[in-house]
Amino acid sequence: MRDRGSGRRIPVLRPWIAVTGSFVLSRVVFFLAGVRFDATPFDRFWQFVDPPLLRDRLFESLLYLHAQPPLFNLYLGFVAKLFPGAETAAFWLTYAVLGWALSMTIYALLDALGAGPWMAAALAIAFSWSPPSVLNENWLFYDLPVALMLALSALLLHRFVTRGRFRTVLGFFALLAAAALTRSLFHVAWLVAVALALLWAVPGRRRQVLLAAGLPLLLVLGWNAKNLVLFGTFSSSTWLGMNVARASTFLVPSSERAELVGRGELSKYALVPPFSPLEAYRDFAPRTPPTGVAVLDQESKSGGKPNFNNAAYVGISRRYLRDGLHVLWTHPGAYLGGLSLSYFIFSFPASDFYFVRDNRERIGLWDALFSRLACGQAAYEDRTTVAAMTADGFSNARKLLSAGWLLMAGFVVSVAGGARLARRAWRGPAPDLPTALTVAFLVFNVIYVTVVGNGLEIGENNRFRFMIDPLWLVLLGLLAARGLERRRSRQRPKALRPPREG
Repeated sequence: MRDRGSGRRIPVLRPWIAVTGSFVLSRVVFFLAGVRFDATPFDRFWQFVDPPLLRDRLFESLLYLHAQPPLFNLYLGFVAKLFPGAETAAFWLTYAVLGWALSMTIYALLDALGAGPWMAAALAIAFSWSPPSVLNENWLFYDLPVALMLALSALLLHRFVTRGRFRTVLGFFALLAAAALTRSLFHVAWLVAVALALLWAVPGRRRQVLLAAGLPLLLVLGWNAKNLVLFGTFSSSTWLGMNVARASTFLVPSSERAELVGRGELSKYALVPPFSPLEAYRDFAPRTPPTGVAVLDQESKSGGKPNFNNAAYVGISRRYLRDGLHVLWTHPGAYLGGLSLSYFIFSFPASDFYFVRDNRERIGLWDALFSRLACGQAAYEDRTTVAAMTADGFSNARKLLSAGWLLMAGFVVSVAGGARLARRAWRGPAPDLPTALTVAFLVFNVIYVTVVGNGLEIGENNRFRFMIDPLWLVLLGLLAARGLERRRSRQRPKALRPPREG
């Protein structure tokens, strides 16, 4: 704006500066409140290769990694090699940058879709102050990086459809491949589906899309093909069977499972909980000869935790898968009961998760306000384990009160309204292709993660929902902005109408 007297330009606070300043302020406030980066997963979590192997035998360990896609362990290995003894500080700095980048991406995506800079800034700021944002940013796991990959890919998709630059669509597919190589939930079929949809939607740019999708798709296919050659499974993770067992076989009462094993309908694996140490399978699992590769031969990691990348777990997971598929066919009620519990857990805020409990307690008042006012939880308590939710003392009434009703209402409205908005932008009298494709991409990913994730997981459903929280928040903000604009347009003619003559 300009000064009326001198005509000189007066500096105005730009929205992106407000987002950055608020983010920095929030992190200072949370640090003073006692929030600290939790790097304990580095040497404890099943998904991570043993730190000594990451430091000394990184590329061999990644080559023979079958339990997980490789990208996050590659990141851990680089940090372990480059910052020995200072890994926690390096993780914290990396995640702080990722958290800021996610807030800025939310702002940029909303602004690009037409929500307006200040509406975009307000929602980005609100997200950065939310407990799920700060807690996931201070916990060493791959949910925050994947959330950024998905949100940033949506922004690049919008820019590609708007401007048609090859480097933009290449970045789009590179981010999708990075998500698939970080989190096994994002199957290669998901990546192929997005590529095919974009080829259909932009026929004039098919050559660009094909060239851009080629190398990222080959990388994902190459990883799966490597697992097929070495381990006999075309996938990015060999844990499918154990995950299926948790969501099917082990929802059947133990006494009934024992009867099924006695009748030969299920194997003895149905009596051993998935992800048990190898000792639990000694009496009936085939012996796996040593391979000479540490990451495959190690039974326990250096910190004492089981090594679920041991070669024996490839066959163990297959047996769990056979039992799980049999239970799905013969006892569908058990699976449906578990599915209802998965969606129930899905309704909790992402901050209500036991691995971030220590930091959550340090901002307990703020987290309680957020859970009650923003998420609609009438009962705020410690509900962070499946055992607590299925305990006899946890009544159905208590369950209803503890669900995040406002959170789920916003979730449903964003998906349904986003689908309608994408359809209108596509078929309207003046088609808006960038908005249509970007909003459709957001809706597709929210539905994909919700359906596939809840179908295969029970216990950490609200945790993985954080990956798509920024996506449906953008949809909700865009719908709110469009609603406000329609209201203003209806009021504007009345204000301009001349007064009646007396």
